[in-house]
Amino acid sequence: MQEAPGRGRVKKRLLIVVTANPATSGRPAEALRVAAGLAAEEKLSVSVALEGPAQACLEPPRGCWQDEELLLRSLEILKEWGVPVETQKVDREEFDLVVVFGETSLSPQPLLFAS
Repeated sequence: MQEAPGRGRVKKRLLIVVTANPATSGRPAEALRVAAGLAAEEKLSVSVALEGPAQACLEPPRGCWQDEELLLRSLEILKEWGVPVETQKVDREEFDLVVVFGETSLSPQPLLFAS
């Protein structure tokens, strides 16, 4: 059976942006858990950007983060699988999909589709 046109093995590029503070929010741990889960998908190339207070996720744990065990386990999985975790601003235009886990949202912001 032939593959439909446009359905080759090209991976969609997904960027998960985390801006929430791990000391005051469980969103960073949840974002990293989602990133680790999606990284297993063969059709996705996942990257993570830690911005602002979320950069603390890469500092040694202090025992005060929300969902610290989940956060650390997810970071370990991302590292094992070679998923890039950036602390610099990332050009979101390079990605097919962008999901933002921020401090002010009640839930992850909707997917933003790059042009």
